Order: sequence, then C-alpha cells, then structure tokens
Amino acid sequence: MKRAAWLLILLLPVLAAADCFDFAAWRQAVTGGEFDLARQMIDRAVSACSCASEDAECLTLPGRVVPVSPRFLREMTARFADWTAQLAAACGSLPESNDDDRRKKLACHQQRAGQFAEGLRGEHNGAAFADLPAAVAGRLTRSLGLSSPETTPQTTPLNERYSAEAMTVGQQICALSRKLQESEDLLEQVHRRGNFAPNERRRREIELEKAIKALHEQISALKRQFEHLTGESFDPISFCGGE
Repeated sequence: MKRAAWLLILLLPVLAAADCFDFAAWRQAVTGGEFDLARQMIDRAVSACSCASEDAECLTLPGRVVPVSPRFLREMTARFADWTAQLAAACGSLPESNDDDRRKKLACHQQRAGQFAEGLRGEHNGAAFADLPAAVAGRLTRSLGLSSPETTPQTTPLNERYSAEAMTVGQQICALSRKLQESEDLLEQVHRRGNFAPNERRRREIELEKAIKALHEQISALKRQFEHLTGESFDPISFCGGE
C-alpha cells in the first residue's frame, strides 16, 4: 500500500503535465513549418502547466516518464526551424523538370531527414522527435508526386529481408535502447528527488552515468555491425516500433 502511494505521488506531476501540454499540436505546427505557432503553444503550456521557470521540467513528451523544460522544447523548436531552412536551401532549388530530377530531389530531402533523425535518436529525449524530420521532408516533397517511405511502408517481413545474424543484432539494439531509456529516466529521477543523502545521490549518479555511456557505446557498435551486415542504416521504427 505504501509503495502504491509513493508511486502515485511520483507520477502526479507527470499526469498533470500530460493534460496541460498538447504535444501532438506542437508537432503538427513544427511539421507544417509554423514555428511561431509552435512557440506560442509552449508559451501557453508554461502557464497551463504552472511551470515555475524556463528550466522547470514540467512538459511531458509521449512515452517519457520524466518531463522536459520549456527551454528544452524552445531549443528543439529552434533546431527544427534552422534545419528546415537548411533543408529548403540545400534541396528546394533542385530541378524537377522530369522524373529523374524529381527522384533526385526527393532523395536529397530523405537523406538529410534520415541523418537528422539518426542524430536525434542518439540524444537524450531525442527519440521523441525522431519521426519529425521525415514528416517535414514529406511535406516539402509532396508536390513531386513520388512515393516515399512515409506513404509506402515496407511490407516485407523483417526475417525475410535480413539474415538471422542481422535480426539478432537488431533485436539487441532494441533491447539496449529500452534499457538506455530506462537508465536515462532513472538518472533524471535521481536528479529531481531530494530524499538522497548527497554522497548517496552522487554515487548513484556516477553509476547511472557510467551505465548510460556504456550503453551508448554498445548501441553504436551494434549499429555499425548491422550496417556492415546489411548495407543499410538501422531503422528503429521497423525493428523497435520507433523506440
């Protein structure tokens, strides 16, 4: 009973934050290139979620136990605004007079979106935003009239596309990615909770920081192994459901 009560107390701020910030609407604004609107949504959420400051962790992301701060989300909004402008500058002016040109233009958008998404997946809390680059690229290339991974998903079963060894490596990456997220959430909780003695808190932080670093290294090594086996970059959406 005491344990259940403690868990409820721990989750109350998360539940409250989940109701006061509309992440889906913010995502739609960013995907549509409406960055001023996205910033306004953060402004409203700061009030609605009773955020004490720009650095207060009061805004909840889907699938994340620990909320993020308004500053973090503002910085992410700015990053997407800058990246969208860079994408348009690099790929938007490419010709599209014939099918070959249009395919090259589509590939330019998709390649840059894939690179940005891969970087986000390697960042703390970045996985919650990793599907956005493809959505932005899809919006910018919709007029080309060509199919993209977003509209034509791969239907061949994974075990028919990849060898048994590659499947095993992919499953290991998923398992370690889940463990990494759990460790990062635990570290955030240790940072936030005040009922640890200073020495005990620092000891726990050091343990988790070492574990997180080791997990990042293991995942990176396995991703390189997967790419060597398949000639493709690891796609967590296919293997792990977007983890």
